[in-house]
Amino acid sequence: MVEELIDKTWTVYQRDTPDGRIELVYVSSGISGGEWWLTVYRALTGGTHRIKSKTLPLRDTRQEAQADLDAYAATKGWRIYGWMQPDGKIAPRHLYKREEARRVKAGEEGKE
Repeated sequence: MVEELIDKTWTVYQRDTPDGRIELVYVSSGISGGEWWLTVYRALTGGTHRIKSKTLPLRDTRQEAQADLDAYAATKGWRIYGWMQPDGKIAPRHLYKREEARRVKAGEEGKE
């Protein structure tokens, strides 16, 4: 099942820009190789850019950076887009929701 394959540890948020674009916001180690962690957004070009804010400082661990992002996203009202997977790909929430709905419709909810 799809939900069993999705690691929901690292949340990716969606923010809407004033000109109607959608940007994905998440925690990354950038080019540091895991030495420090920061909050970035993915531009339409595919490049990532740091979000500079006093409430989103560079952190020593991914967990600290994710906690900062979760709190910041809550104050901004950003929606969850999906989850960053161990392979660096993003698992969109809508795929999880679709599989969950399929299971409920098929009567598989709660069956293991």
